Amino acid sequence: MRSHLARWITVLMLICMAVGPAQAAGFKWSDIFGGSAKDAYSFKWMDKAGAMHSLGEFKGRALIIHFWASWCRPCTEEMSGMLKWVKAHPDVTFLPVSLDKNARDAERFLTSREIDFPVLLTDEAQARGIGAVSLPTTMVIATDGAVKQNHRGPRDWNSSAFSSQLLDGLGAGLSGQAGDADVQQEKQKGHSGHEFGH
Repeated sequence: MRSHLARWITVLMLICMAVGPAQAAGFKWSDIFGGSAKDAYSFKWMDKAGAMHSLGEFKGRALIIHFWASWCRPCTEEMSGMLKWVKAHPDVTFLPVSLDKNARDAERFLTSREIDFPVLLTDEAQARGIGAVSLPTTMVIATDGAVKQNHRGPRDWNSSAFSSQLLDGLGAGLSGQAGDADVQQEKQKGHSGHEFGH
């Protein structure tokens, strides 16, 4: 019992020793755990040319982020319907961000399917930091940077109900009043996404 207590005391002392200097350097626990929905502006990705971007560039603008990968079968199966939806809503800012390891794989897939999306890459840590834990994931980001909707798993992009839900989440200027539904995990038959790393 004493050795168990001594171990915990040692662990707590080590944590305190680590946090002291870290706090002086501006460390935030959200740097490890990803922060809250309001921290979405810190989400980063890289474009095809290797330039880094962050969601902070879109401050004050409602938008949709879609996480996908060329190796994710549910992602590729919903892509054609999603492309039609994006083309039908040119006023929507839509960021399709891939978790492919390199731009070549993502570009090869998009080219082979004649999908006119930009090649944008991020990693699992960035995706998890904003709240995406599986692929595909579609998120609606409100004008204040909060994650308004988090749709995990593939969706029927031809569905008028799903389309209306997305547009409502984007708020005024697209479809009237902003929707308040926070869709953390919708249950649709046969719609389970890929967990990261699978």
